Amino acid sequence: FSGAKLSASGELEKFGPGNSKEPFFGSALANADLAEDFFGWDSQAIVGTEKVGGAECQILESKPGKNESIYSSVRTWVDTRRMVPMRVEKYEGGGEPVRRIDTTKVVNDDRGRPIPANLRVRGPRGVTSDVDGSKIQHNVTFSDREFTAEGLEVAGLGRRRPVLRRVPSGLRRGGAAAARSLPVVHAGHVARRPGRR
Repeated sequence: FSGAKLSASGELEKFGPGNSKEPFFGSALANADLAEDFFGWDSQAIVGTEKVGGAECQILESKPGKNESIYSSVRTWVDTRRMVPMRVEKYEGGGEPVRRIDTTKVVNDDRGRPIPANLRVRGPRGVTSDVDGSKIQHNVTFSDREFTAEGLEVAGLGRRRPVLRRVPSGLRRGGAAAARSLPVVHAGHVARRPGRR
C-alpha cells in the first residue's frame, strides 16, 4: 500500500511499506491500520464467542496468508445482532495484541445502518487515542485539488475539529489521510477521490 497524509505542519507526507508501522499523527494507530483490509484476507475463521459491552459477539480470526501485513493475525469481536465490530485486536506474532480497538459508541449512519461511531485505540508503549466517526457521511466527494494543504483549507477541513485525539494530552492537530485507493476520514466525513474505488 501507499498513500499520503497531511502532517500537523500542513505538508503532505508519503507513506508505504517502509513506514507502515509508524504512528499515524502520533496516535495509537499505525499507517498500515489505514490501508489494510483484514476482512479481505484469505484465512478467516470463527474461533469463539464472548460478550463485549453487553453485546453477544462472535470472534473472527483473520490471518494474512499470502497478503503482506505488519500483523500475523487480527481478532474481531462482531456483534451478531447489529453486525458491528465491537473489539479488534491486532497481533504481530506474539501472544499479546500490539493494538486493541474498542468500539465505545454505536450509532446509525446517514443510511440508517449501525456503525462503530467512536473508537478507543490502545497501541504500543501505552499510547491511547480516541477516534470520532460519529458524523460520517456517504457520497462526500473531494477533487484532487482538495487533497493539497491549500485545498483542505479552502474546503474548510483545516478549521474543523480533528478526528483524532490523544488521551489524555488533549486534541491532536492534523488533517486528512489521503491515499488513492483509500477512504479519507476527517471531521466525520468519509470520502473517496474522484474516479477511484
